[in-house]
Amino acid sequence: MELKLKFIDDEGKESGVCHVHKVVDGELKRIGEIKYSDQGDRRWILDVVKFQSSVSILD
Repeated sequence: MELKLKFIDDEGKESGVCHVHKVVDGELKRIGEIKYSDQGDRRWILDVVKFQSSVSILD
């Protein structure tokens, strides 16, 4: 399964949400989200997934 993550920061805050997308028939389908409370949490999410070859980050 190939997953794509897209980070959306709350405007003017350190918190935000990470949308999780699954590639289905060549198109992205949003399947969930991970809320984070600060940039430390965001870095933790990135550290956890950076060793997963089937997960990539969307800009």
